[in-house]
Amino acid sequence: HDDTLSDPRLEAYLVRAQAAAQVFENWAKITAKDMALSIVAAREVGHAAAEELSEILVATITQQIRKLDMRRVSFFITAFAKHGILDKAFWKVAADVVAQSNEPISPQLVVSFFDAFRKSGLKRQELYRALTRRALGEIDSLAPAHVPPILA
Repeated sequence: HDDTLSDPRLEAYLVRAQAAAQVFENWAKITAKDMALSIVAAREVGHAAAEELSEILVATITQQIRKLDMRRVSFFITAFAKHGILDKAFWKVAADVVAQSNEPISPQLVVSFFDAFRKSGLKRQELYRALTRRALGEIDSLAPAHVPPILA
């Protein structure tokens, strides 16, 4: 394992991957789940360039998330929460995007947002107030299965 980490080819590959990762169009079609798994895998490699790659991926997503629709935003938020990606900058921007959005969202997205933000550990009253308003606005559409995650 140590021989692999010191291989100059790995370093060169990771540097090329860092450059490619900074261009949103290069990964725009990658699923949020795959992106989250890539970030986690890069962090587990134990190489400085791999860690830098994971930071670039998170930073690029953080910069671009304001341009995504709420459904796609929910995919990233859910994937990051599920895989324990707790980078504060991402979660703060994601919270702002969700709290400030007027885009119509389904009751299931409201539930997904509550659950993911709870898992992230983010404590932002304005976010939870906005999500509560959304949930109340969708009260007639909420199924019994939606209620427990909202109350958690």
